[in-house]
Amino acid sequence: MKQRAKLTANSARNRDMTNTVSKSVKTGRKIMMKIRKELLMLQEDFWSFKRRLNTLYYDIRSIFFPYNVIKIKSLRRTWTDRDEVMLHACFQILVDFVEKEKPFEWFGDPDKDFKDTKGLEEWEKQLHIDQGKWLKEVKTLYNWWKKDYPAMVAREDYEWFDYVKTEKMLKRLMKIRVHLWT
Repeated sequence: MKQRAKLTANSARNRDMTNTVSKSVKTGRKIMMKIRKELLMLQEDFWSFKRRLNTLYYDIRSIFFPYNVIKIKSLRRTWTDRDEVMLHACFQILVDFVEKEKPFEWFGDPDKDFKDTKGLEEWEKQLHIDQGKWLKEVKTLYNWWKKDYPAMVAREDYEWFDYVKTEKMLKRLMKIRVHLWT
């Protein structure tokens, strides 16, 4: 009987300890959940603050270094008719795209890298071919603007067909304008 009473007392103590540990674990979990919730809110606040700070930096930087200004290098700083300014501005955007964003480094040389379509799915083949076509057009227009146009304008017998050629090239540029991004 003494042993039974002793076992019953030990069982009661064990149950009490288990209940105490169980309560401690539950309390610990509640505390951990509160800490986790606070950390998540702190993290959200940090990223929100960082986004606002980046936006502010961008806005201030844009005041001193605007991104929407086109510096037309092919025109003198004197009066120029608006049709000429428009032509030169459009091709300056093309020149900036080729020289600053370097699409041929990103996508490859249209004369070499877009010939082989082996192992590509049908939709990939079409995309590959289309990309090669517009890159080839970018290269053609860029070379015409940098080499042929200055030579054409430098001639003294600038004729009507030269004007028509310039208009055709400007129209070709407008057709590929949606591709001028990297």
